[in-house]
Amino acid sequence: GGNNNAYAQDNALSWLDWSKSDAALADFVTELAALRAAHPALSADSFLTGDTAPGASAPDVQWLTPRGAPMSGADWVNPDNRCIIAALCAPRGGGGGDYVVLALNAGAAPVDVLLPPAGAGRGWRLVLDTAAAGMHDAGPHAANACVAARSVAVFAAG
Repeated sequence: GGNNNAYAQDNALSWLDWSKSDAALADFVTELAALRAAHPALSADSFLTGDTAPGASAPDVQWLTPRGAPMSGADWVNPDNRCIIAALCAPRGGGGGDYVVLALNAGAAPVDVLLPPAGAGRGWRLVLDTAAAGMHDAGPHAANACVAARSVAVFAAG
């Protein structure tokens, strides 16, 4: 209708027909919201600095290559680098912090990634894999993982 502010309209211009909604997509978004709520590392309300907060076990963010090495300046500008790892940590009651790794693969081929150490007595568990229809809680996971082409995998330390 040519209106650039449909959010301010309470009429047919912005109404949604929820009977035609994508139930699987709505369920997936609900699960994503629950995952974010369960992990303080995914719901920080301040800029990431690379510093370790009091009560956390690692810096709030570490940008890593699939080999597990810190991203270098050359890695950031390499046009062939289609996979990046964000290791996020936030304080959590009880100590140790909430530690989550996001592996983002924008490439056309799967990528083997080396996950950083999860911490003393902790291992990784796969909690999201967009290539395998979404949410998981696959139990303990090895420090090596394969991230499918054009997908995101999220691992939580536990």
